[in-house]
Amino acid sequence: MTLGELERRAGVGPTIEDRAAFWRPFHDLPATEVIDAGTTALRQAARLAELPHAGTLTASQRIALARFAVLRGPGWKDALRADWTEARAEPALHRLRNTHGPAWLAELTMPEGAA
Repeated sequence: MTLGELERRAGVGPTIEDRAAFWRPFHDLPATEVIDAGTTALRQAARLAELPHAGTLTASQRIALARFAVLRGPGWKDALRADWTEARAEPALHRLRNTHGPAWLAELTMPEGAA
């Protein structure tokens, strides 16, 4: 699967601006880790779409959630709760707090594996 196909499957928009917006948060990683981290987030976003609650998440929320989890590592849920408490989460993630809440986050398991 090409990177472009993986981006489409995850829900990243087709424009260069959409694609740049997805990849921008990874720019602080070492160059050797950018592609691996980004593709992991794309795979997770695509897999999130396959879960039972998929209809309750927009593509931008799935992408933001997967990207956040990859960039924050194993403690991503605690980091997201802290961001929600301090009102510093990006808009797509902040909307998740308002629509789904902390109990939903506690139950969520980020999917692993290939898309």
